[in-house]
Amino acid sequence: MAHPVIVRGKRQFWDQEDKGKKLPIIKTDPAYIAAAEQVNRINAYMAPQQITGCKHDGFIRIFNHGDQDGFAYNMGGRLYSKASGVSYQNMEKHHRHDMRINGEPVVELDIRASFLTILYAQRGIAPDPSIDPYTFGLIPRAVIKAWIAMTLGYDRFHSNWSDETVEKLGGEGIDLRKEYPIDIVRAAVIDEHPILHGWPNSTVRWQNLQYLESSAIIDAVEVLGLRHGITALPLHDALLVQRSNIDTASEILADTFREHIGVVPVFKIKDRWPEKRK
Repeated sequence: MAHPVIVRGKRQFWDQEDKGKKLPIIKTDPAYIAAAEQVNRINAYMAPQQITGCKHDGFIRIFNHGDQDGFAYNMGGRLYSKASGVSYQNMEKHHRHDMRINGEPVVELDIRASFLTILYAQRGIAPDPSIDPYTFGLIPRAVIKAWIAMTLGYDRFHSNWSDETVEKLGGEGIDLRKEYPIDIVRAAVIDEHPILHGWPNSTVRWQNLQYLESSAIIDAVEVLGLRHGITALPLHDALLVQRSNIDTASEILADTFREHIGVVPVFKIKDRWPEKRK
């Protein structure tokens, strides 16, 4: 691929439309060369694989905050699927019923509470498989997960629920603004996870967490493909793999996560896709 890596600047607005300004790249930078070569190796392996039931025309890796001090291809950095249409990463979940890798149905290997796990790992705390970090008290799991996701994608505590989150949970029968005021949810989550108390003043931000996560994911994709002949499609904090390969994929992703983050995450395996919302 001619342009396997893209660098974007810091977002100016906190919404999904603002991706950050695309920045020029110095292609002699060793960090750029290493990132681009890895993406090209992955794309070369993927090219002859039969991926059906979705759109996928190769990967690009997008780094963020390229105009900020300290940028060294170490912020953001997820793999994004290029597609002539809606890619497998952006398709509605119920359509994954139809996805096949080399003729076999896919399952999703999901990292539970990925960003939160990385935050705890930086304090030397490994996740407890018996404890769901999103389940405690009387607040629904989906509400707690939504607050943590909103917070770790921002640089301070939100004063209101986002319209997108309200709409999403409204589809699950939850009236966020009426039933779960954000200040009450914030207090409950911080009481359970004191590590989040100082988030507004933290030197760690979403782009740092995402870089660590993406490095583990991308290395796993490369190792699975080039060393084991197993096709794994990255889904940000998860992998889509053939059902018959789930054990090997779990083992390799555990290894790469440990290498980059220092702990083994808790995995969830999803093979029952939701029905289309009516």
